[in-house]
Amino acid sequence: MFPGGFAAPGLPSGVYGLAVAGSVLYFTLVPEAAAFFADAGGVRRVYRYELVGVAEPRAGGDSYNASVAVDDTVFFGGWVYAPLLYRHAGGSRTIDHRRRFSHLHAYVASEDRVVLVWQESLGDSSRWAGTVSSIVYDPLGDRLLVARGEGHDRLGVYEAQARPVPQQLRPVVPIRSLHGAAWDGEACFTIHRGASNTGGWVCVELGSRRPRYRVVEAPGDYAAVSSDGHGAWGAVSGWAAAAGGVLYAGLRGGLLSLRGEEAWFHRLLDLPGSCLEATAATGAAGGVAAAWGPGRRSGGCRCPAPGLLVGLAGDNARVLAVLGGRPTSLLWLGGDLVAATAPLPGPVGSALGARGLVPLSLGSLASGSPPPVSLCAEPPPGRVWGGVPLEGYREPRLVLWGCGEGARVTVYTYRLSTPPGGAEVDRYSLAAGERVLGLGGHVGGIVSFHVEGCRPSRVEVVLS
Repeated sequence: MFPGGFAAPGLPSGVYGLAVAGSVLYFTLVPEAAAFFADAGGVRRVYRYELVGVAEPRAGGDSYNASVAVDDTVFFGGWVYAPLLYRHAGGSRTIDHRRRFSHLHAYVASEDRVVLVWQESLGDSSRWAGTVSSIVYDPLGDRLLVARGEGHDRLGVYEAQARPVPQQLRPVVPIRSLHGAAWDGEACFTIHRGASNTGGWVCVELGSRRPRYRVVEAPGDYAAVSSDGHGAWGAVSGWAAAAGGVLYAGLRGGLLSLRGEEAWFHRLLDLPGSCLEATAATGAAGGVAAAWGPGRRSGGCRCPAPGLLVGLAGDNARVLAVLGGRPTSLLWLGGDLVAATAPLPGPVGSALGARGLVPLSLGSLASGSPPPVSLCAEPPPGRVWGGVPLEGYREPRLVLWGCGEGARVTVYTYRLSTPPGGAEVDRYSLAAGERVLGLGGHVGGIVSFHVEGCRPSRVEVVLS
């Protein structure tokens, strides 16, 4: 468990970038800009980004889990203020970005040595150079492919030698990209088109000495590629991972998958009013362990939800664990998972949950009964919502508050292998005085909902 960071309005808080090289565990605390390197004997080194910029206080480090291990070296990137400056205008205080740096570092475990590979700043008070948001190692070309998706200039996919030496990043693809993973001889990155639009994938050929890449577009609001035939809203990308020959992007409200040249969308944990976001993922036991958690500014959520760990394996999703706080990073380590969590805003300035590292046994989570949990939402009229995994639950049910006789509920049931528009569709009508719909007939799949004939004040999916 780590103490909370210093007050830095507008900056995230958490533990990011979990990676292991040479039996040394790396992670960065945000907003303190403190990178930890620990082994079985304890903390070997704490690096406070002294090589970046010129002065204290430094803040940031990484908030995208931009790290990768190559042999006994961890390469880690992100952003850091060096120093953190503020502007005062009209009675308010905002962060000044003149000393905001995008960075790439290397830690050589065998030498206990940190190297500043690259740094860049625009020197502008309101604009900054593209943040390093993902790093994929290309073993065929022995290079790093670096996504830079958040910022105002110098965005896209870049490359660097996989060597812990100072160097420059070289542009490869001029398409704004955010999260990436190695997949089927390529490194594929989510195309970032603003805060609420992940536009598909750009895939760079591994081992190529030329900038060879292809683009797979995801149409509009995903309705044309959605398993339940309906679109998504505000589907911000949060991670990328590959398993079973499929590449996934975790989104707010679902999964975007790449299968050959086809993009599919599966609604998953799309609970309006809950503020759930896709936060982290890691390949684990032949599948993907992925986390969704409340946004870091979720104090005003009408239907607060807990952090959830979900397993993606084969053609289905399964709730594995309920995590306290906001999950920020995941690592598959020696057959177990390590989950990093951050506190969530609570009532009257309080914080819910702790900031720290939590070890989890994936084997026992996947083979035992899934944890009971209640998920609430406030869906707008006419909207399809849900995407709740029912795998392993015996008596799941939907509770509608403020509805009664005449209310109609359409339930879409699908799996991760269900193609666009292929969900099973069942329709139910509520009798007088009835507000609970049993979902036992849909156990084993993922379900989404459409409510008609009433406007519920609140809905709740009870998983037990």
